[in-house]
Amino acid sequence: MTSQENKLVRSIQGVLTADLLLPCYRGSDNPLAGHCYAASEALYHLLGGKDAGYTPATLSVGPITHWFLRGPSGVVDPTAGQFP
Repeated sequence: MTSQENKLVRSIQGVLTADLLLPCYRGSDNPLAGHCYAASEALYHLLGGKDAGYTPATLSVGPITHWFLRGPSGVVDPTAGQFP
């Protein structure tokens, strides 16, 4: 992850709150859980989106769809810390 990506990821993580979550994701012990879509969407736009070489991506984690970005530096996942 580049220093710009890392700085923006930390900024986004700093404003993630439970009121941004769907009810089914509230109550987790991990403050990043359930925020992957909103955090990735914000990061995508802050980094310049498609024009800057970023693409939204998903993968299945059990019954859950996890969102992250693929970009020039590789995978950028603002909520990767929710996984062991």
